[in-house]
Amino acid sequence: MKLFVSTVSPFGRLAMTSALAAGIEELEISVVNPWANPVALESVNPFSQVPTLVTDGGTTLIETLVIARRFLGDDFLKNDGEAATAGYATILLDQLVKYYSVGRDQPKEATVHPHIARAKNAIIRALAKAPRFEPESERFSQLALGIAFDYVLLRAPDVYPVHLSEENRQKMKTFTARPWLRATSPAWLEEHMPTSLAELRAVK
Repeated sequence: MKLFVSTVSPFGRLAMTSALAAGIEELEISVVNPWANPVALESVNPFSQVPTLVTDGGTTLIETLVIARRFLGDDFLKNDGEAATAGYATILLDQLVKYYSVGRDQPKEATVHPHIARAKNAIIRALAKAPRFEPESERFSQLALGIAFDYVLLRAPDVYPVHLSEENRQKMKTFTARPWLRATSPAWLEEHMPTSLAELRAVK
């Protein structure tokens, strides 16, 4: 199987940590820049988005939850509580991507796009109602939650220390120190550009 990711995509990171949690042995990793519409990615996913998984049978899977279920099996969300946490985390990530991408492309002389403030306000409201965070868990919902919190720090660093609770900020120190999470961080991926899941698993 082959998994396309980028260095900064939190959804790609979630796909990689799902594969690690599932104990997947053989998985090729291709780190790409989806914004550049690389031929290798676009040829299997016309949306040119990550994560994209090409299975051994040649089927292309192109949505994070679908890919996670492929790796982790039917019980990757075993109850309503896990489903609620996973839903919260993925929508938080969606809002962060919108907040960053619209703001990045905002012309300096133009009126500030209303989606920027709307997304930021949604992020702030959501952080005040964050689900219970278990930073040592290997369940998909908790991996998604921690990755979402870490993406807040990356894309909305002014929001993180003010609106994420002190308790959760302390828990994030445990979460980001874990080998899997260090190996899938944007900084580590940018430096090492891994080509296989085995390289991520080898990080101690």
